[in-house]
Parts: sequence; structure tokens; C-alpha cells
Amino acid sequence: MHIHHVQLKVHQFDEMKDFYVNTLSMRLVSETPHSFKVQVGNSFLSFEKGNEWPYYHFACLMIAAAFDDVVARIPEKDALHRGESWKWGAKQFYFKDPDGNIVELLGIDQQNALSDWLKIVEIGLPVPNIEAFKKELQAIKDIHDGDSETFQFYGDQEGVLVLTKEGRPWFPTDRGATIHPTTVEVKAEQNFTIETAEPPYKIIGTKF
Repeated sequence: MHIHHVQLKVHQFDEMKDFYVNTLSMRLVSETPHSFKVQVGNSFLSFEKGNEWPYYHFACLMIAAAFDDVVARIPEKDALHRGESWKWGAKQFYFKDPDGNIVELLGIDQQNALSDWLKIVEIGLPVPNIEAFKKELQAIKDIHDGDSETFQFYGDQEGVLVLTKEGRPWFPTDRGATIHPTTVEVKAEQNFTIETAEPPYKIIGTKF
């Protein structure tokens, strides 16, 4: 499941735009007075200003050659964890962005990449009941044998939806996951739209 575009809400608009464009060196694709969109390799990440203060988790894949340089730019107070990812076989670094979202960077050895950033590979979706929400996702291929009631990956080796029970802490913190509006567009064999009011999620499958 290639994650093409993730759209999230933002609270500290100016600080977040400066961080993603200047600190993380993601290319600014477009902006309005209330939103901005950056490119993450073959994926896109958008933030739209809202009234609430959201709290998300997502993971971005980049080339290992640029990983240490980007990590070094993250303020020490915002660093959370550094290690190796068992799932992606990559260097791993967790940190908080200016809004307090839990961002995971993954660095892999890849030659001839067109940019330092490769793609978004994970987006967290907290839900009241994982098994009930999975029934809404039948249009998306899943290769994982999820049996946990509190945490499951849904997707394949290209990208995953990280389904977690609302209130379960996002690693590596003790702060419980909360539900906020999220739109995810994925590459698919056929067009589809999955939209739920509670939680306020929209998942779009698009043939490219």
C-alpha cells in the first residue's frame, strides 16, 4: 500500500511550516493562509489549520546517507528515541515536532534516489475498536495477521495504517493516542473512498 498523500490538522501553523520546510528540508509544494503541503519523496504531507490542538503519529522513510544530518537538526529537547527498526530494517529516530506530534524517521541504504526523502510509510489511526474499524478497510490489501486488541499494522511492505486503540500511548511516550481528523490517499488497483464519521477518517484509493 503506497501512501500517496496524508492530510492532517495543525495548531501552530507558522512554526510547523518552518520546521518541515527549513529544519527537515521537505520541499514546499503549495500553501494558503491556512494550509501548506510538503513533498516527502514519492508522498505528500499536508497540514490544515484547525481550532483544536491535534496529536498524530506518522513515519517517513529517507536515505541513510542523509539520516544523521537530519537527526542532528532536531532540538535535543524534542528527541525521544534512537535505535533500529525491526519492521523496516532501518535506522530509526523518534522526535516531537512543534505541535507535539510523534514523528518517526527511518533511514535505509538506497542508491540513486532522487531526493533524501523517499515516502511516508506509516500513519497512525487511533480507533475505539480495532476489529470493528478493520471491517471498513476491506478494499485495502492487508498481509498482517493482527491479533492484538490494542495495536495492529494494516497494509503491506510498502506502507501501513497503524491501528491503535484510543488511549494507548504512542511509542516511545506515555501519552495516550487521541483521535483527530485524518485523510489518507493511497495508490490502489481501483478507485474507492472509505469515510467514517466516528472516528473522523477518510481513506481514498486512487488509480495512478
